[in-house]
Order: sequence, then C-alpha cells, then structure tokens
Amino acid sequence: MEIYGKNRHKAIIGAVLILAASIAFVSVFLFTDGFDLINPSVRFDAPENGSTEFTAAADINLKPFSWQDGRNTYQGYDVELLYELADKMNMNVRLKLLDRKTALSALSDGSIDVMAGYETALSNEDEEHIFTIPSCELDYVVYGREKADSIADLYNTRVASLVGLDGYGLSQELIRVSSYRDMFEGIRDGRYDYGICPKESAKAMLKQYGISGLRPGCEVMRSNYCLILKKGSEDLKSRLDIALKTLYKEGELDRLDRKWISHYERSTIRGILRDHPVLFGMFLFSVCFALFCAYLHFDEKRRFDHNEALTERLWDNLEVTDKENLRLGSRYWSLKKALEGEKASNSGKRRFLSELSEKLRIPVNNAVRFTELAKKNLDDPDMALDYLDQLQRLTGGLSRLVNQLLEAARIESGELKLESRPMELYSVLDDIDAVISDDADKKDLRLMIGSGDIDDSSVLCDRLRLNQAIFNFAFNAVRFTPPGGEVRITLNQLPADRKGYGRYEFRIRDNGLGMSPEFVERIFEPFEHGSYIDERGRQAEGNGLGLAISKGIIEAMGGNITVDTTPQKGAEFVITLELRLQNEQPDPKEEEARRKRENGISLQGKRVLFAAEDEQSAAETESFTLPGVTIAVRQGGEAVLNELRLSSGAPYDILFTDIKLSDMDGFELARRIRQLANPELSAIPVIALTSDIMEDDRKRIFASGMNGQLSRPLDKKRFIQTIVCYTQEKQAGQL
Repeated sequence: MEIYGKNRHKAIIGAVLILAASIAFVSVFLFTDGFDLINPSVRFDAPENGSTEFTAAADINLKPFSWQDGRNTYQGYDVELLYELADKMNMNVRLKLLDRKTALSALSDGSIDVMAGYETALSNEDEEHIFTIPSCELDYVVYGREKADSIADLYNTRVASLVGLDGYGLSQELIRVSSYRDMFEGIRDGRYDYGICPKESAKAMLKQYGISGLRPGCEVMRSNYCLILKKGSEDLKSRLDIALKTLYKEGELDRLDRKWISHYERSTIRGILRDHPVLFGMFLFSVCFALFCAYLHFDEKRRFDHNEALTERLWDNLEVTDKENLRLGSRYWSLKKALEGEKASNSGKRRFLSELSEKLRIPVNNAVRFTELAKKNLDDPDMALDYLDQLQRLTGGLSRLVNQLLEAARIESGELKLESRPMELYSVLDDIDAVISDDADKKDLRLMIGSGDIDDSSVLCDRLRLNQAIFNFAFNAVRFTPPGGEVRITLNQLPADRKGYGRYEFRIRDNGLGMSPEFVERIFEPFEHGSYIDERGRQAEGNGLGLAISKGIIEAMGGNITVDTTPQKGAEFVITLELRLQNEQPDPKEEEARRKRENGISLQGKRVLFAAEDEQSAAETESFTLPGVTIAVRQGGEAVLNELRLSSGAPYDILFTDIKLSDMDGFELARRIRQLANPELSAIPVIALTSDIMEDDRKRIFASGMNGQLSRPLDKKRFIQTIVCYTQEKQAGQL
C-alpha cells in the first residue's frame, strides 16, 4: 500500500491506458464479427387483392430464405419477397414450401407458376425455364475443416459442390452432390475435404444439421438470386420484373437483404468467445486491474474527504444545536409559565398541563443530556456525531410538538387564519397518496384512493389546511390498521344548498382495530389518543393533538365530521364541506358586505386603552404604534376605571385587558365597567388578552360582559382588525 501511495498517479494512468487499449481491441473484433439480431419475422400476411392469383413455391427448410416456424407460419426472405411482389402486382399469391426437386417438377407440370430462390449458378436458362431479373446476389464460399485462404488450397483435394467451377482448373477435384446436407455431412465424415456453398445460408444450415467445426474460407464466385418460371409464362415474368424494379427503387430489396440475409452473416457473442478466448481473458484482466486501481485511489480520497466533512459538520452541528437548545428552552419555559398561571382554575386545565409537561419534559431533558455527551466526546467525531444526530431528531420532534400546541391554541382561541385560493379537489387525493402510500406499502396494506362523479372540482379553499386535516385521518387509518388490512379514501360531490357553492364529502375507512364508544365521545379532545401494539410488539401511539386540530380546521371551514366505528372491525370518518366554486359569481349582497368588512373605517382619531398585568405586559403593549391612534396603558383595574371616568369628555373607543391584573382580574373589571352609570362608558367594547386555550375560560370571558378575545403575543394585523370591527359596531349602535 505504501508503494502504491508513492506511485498513485502513475498506476491510475497506466490502468486507464490498459483499459482503453483493451476496449479498443475488443471493439475492433466486435465490429468486424458483429452480433446476431433478434430473429426477424414476415411483417404482413399474404395479400388479398382480388380474384387474380398465382401459385409460388419456395424451399421447404432453407434458412434464411424460407422455412416454417413453430407456429406453422412461413418465414424468410423468399416468403416476404413473394408477398411484396404480389402486393405490387395487385394479385393474390398461394405459397407452398417444397423441396427443390419437387418444386422443379411442379413447375414443369404447371402445378406452380413461380419458384423462388433459384441461383443462376446452378444452371443456365434452358428450353423449359426462364428467369426474372435478380433480387440479390449470393457469395459462394469454400467451407472445410481447415480454412482455405485461396483457390490454390483446393488443388489435389476433394471439393463437393452443387455448381460448376469453370475457369479454375478444378475439373479433377470437383465432385457434384445433390444437396447441401450431403455436402456438409460428407465434409464432417471425411468423404470430402471442402465444399462450396452460399455463405448467406451456410450458417443456418450448419446449425440446422447439427454440424460444427467447419470454417469458411475464400470466396470463389458470385451468383444471381432469381425467380424461375416455366417457358410460356413471359407475361407473368414481365410483371414480376416490373415489380422487382419498383421494389429496388423504393429500397425494399435492400431492406429485405439487411433484414434476412445480412442478419445470418454475423457472428454471435458466443462464437466470438469460442474463437477468441485469450482476447476476452486479457480484456477481463485489464478491466479488473483498472477497477482495482481506481478503487484504491477513490477509497483513499473518500476517507480524506469524509474526515474533513465530518469535522466541519461536527462543529457546525454543535453551534446549531446550542442555538436550537436556547430557542427551544426559551419557548418551553414561556409556554410552561403561561399554562402554570392558570393551572389551578379547574380540573380540565390541570389535566391539560399534566399531559403537556409529560410531552415536553422528557425530550427537553434528553436534549440537554445529548448536548453534554457530544461536548465530552469531541475527540471522537463518530460518537459525537451520533449524539448530535439523536439530538437533532429530538429537537425536531419537540419543535413539531410545540407547533402543534400553538396550532391547537389558535384554533381554540378562534384565531385560525384560512386563505381562500383556487384549487382542484383532486389534488388533495394526489397529495394524500404521495404522503401515505410508502407507509401503506411497508405494512402490506391495500390502499384505495378514488372519487365518484365530481362535476365541480375547481373550488376556492385553503389547500394547505384542507390537506392537513384530511392527512391526519388518513395517517391514523394507516397507523392503526394491522398488516394486510385495507384503507379506502374517497371523494364524492353531494347536492349543494346554496348557489355558487359545492358540497363535498371525504370518506376515510379502514378495517383496523376500531374504537370503543367511550373513546369516540372524547376522540377530538386534546391529548386523547388511541394505541395499539404493532407487529414487532411495540406500542405505537400519537400525542393526541392531530384529530383535535383537524376538527378545528374542518369546523373553521364550515364543515362537520361524523364517526362510525366498531371495535376490532374498523372505523369510518366522514368529512362534509361546502366550498365556493371558482366558476360561479358570488352573491352581490355577500360581496358588498365582504368589501365593507375589508375596507373598514379610518382609524384616525381612535382612542385605545390597555389594562396591563405588569411592566413587561405594559412594555409589549406600548410597542404598538398606529398612525392617528391614541394608545394609553394603565396597570391595575382601579387605575383603568379611574381613567375611564376621567375620559367622559373624550371617551375611549375600545379597551384591551389582561386576565390577571394586580388588584382584580379582567372578569371583575369587565363586570364593573358594565355597571357604570354613564351609558357611553359602560358600552365600551372590552377585549380579553390571554394565552389560555380552555373552553371554560372562553365561557367566563363572555359571561363577564367582554366582547371578544385575542391571544398574546399580539399580532398587529389581528389587533387592527379587532379595533376596526368593534368601532364599526359601536358607531352603528349595535352594542
């Protein structure tokens, strides 16, 4: 290895040169010998062109010119040539496959009109027969157990042939035979030394007769390949000649030659391997040597790059992890503090906080522990990276849980924002399929996603939120269905109640574990979740927020959800929605009302009063500056009441109050404001500011006389919309 390290570049260059030379050497042989193609077949049946026909015969078994395949159909050069000629002459052809002797006899007695595949070298035109113009030429080659490189090698030998060889001085050596089979078998058995045969058909005949070991040698002559007719058939011969000329001009004769004859001249890969084993041995050795050298080089480079990247990634991850821990820790303690402030209000809050603390405590503690372990093992990059990977997975899961909690809080406080944009409902099914199909395949579930007749698929909707809601139901169906089960998701359109709207139904059905009636009653409550033991004996369960969030989204869209389930037999969730159609104009009155709501009224001259819990809350509130709006902040309920009384000449337009104040709570402040004698002061809109997400506190807010609720931290856009909304109502005399 040390020697290789010193001469690495020389070894790589040498290996590449050896490999390139080997590939070039083998390519020359492959180009010279070629490859066999897939066996061709006649491209159309015998033409049916009318009542005029002629009868033709071809050799019964002479590949590649004519033969009958395993499906009893005629194949070969002569077969397709006769079909092409009959088509050009607008005639029908009846084709027979006969041995050569029988075919010549049938031609003489008039049983057939044409015989295909006759070589002019076998005879000259006589008093009985006439030939068409040739369709191709055949090369006669010498075959023998030893290769004959020239005519001189044939002298003083026994040469078998069906044709004569005038002009070569081989009259004593030449032995006439009646068939090519007799010739090849005689060479194999030693009765003849050589034989002369067209090379276009020799390979197929040797394979057919099961004869091996004969080698082709020099070419001795060329012969025309024609059709032969009986004397007196000059009219048919003339038509055949015209058709042959037409096929030649159209390039069809060249196509037939390439398709049938040239195909059988090429060598197979097996033949090349048999004839040149040393060549392929050298090539294989060169490839292996080059690959080995390349492996050594790239393995060394890979190790170096891996260590460099590992070290860099380690330090980057440590920095990112420290920042993420600080951020998540801050969010965790802020959320925990907000929830602990109301923990003792009722039993529902206590249970919510208990579940939340359990969900957050373990991953946060583990995140701290893995950070410490990573720092202690900086000298071992692999172990430190392993701790960081585990830490990354923990913080990712914790971040998702916190986001789900905030999502649930927005839904509970009525602050969920929905966007109305054009979309295709079919895209929901495509998105769900893309997300859950892999999980379904891993459990060998039968996943069926489809739709009924949808007349109006283009709607205005929040695609992201709709996908989020439907996905939670689909994901649970896959999760709680045992392996081999079935999950079906369908979309249907129902009759709509309002013009310009479409009513739709999503059904998610499975044949999994099902649910008990007791669990169905609380299935959409936060932190309620089912569980089941998977195929590996582990308990699979969720955090209990997914369905609560889905229910909030569907209800915010104006829809509803029904559940039908039987324990151990599965469950079906039906989501019904009414969505505005893209291709319909909205109601003019609704559109006018919407524009009024969006335009609002000017905030110029509005006066806003805040009742803050402490200095921190007051500082956050004072950071809101709106042009033309006067904002005053007071700490404590009594200070707010005094401020309202003093402002009777220029009363405030709206009051925002924290739930917890220094001398009273926000509920008490709202009740005392409603009891003021001055009707202008007692009618001021009062909005609660809280991070609370429990239903009973929402009821207390409205029972105390407050008008609404906003969540901290304050969103500026939502804050402005609230001022506009309630000052509009006040001016209209609706309070």
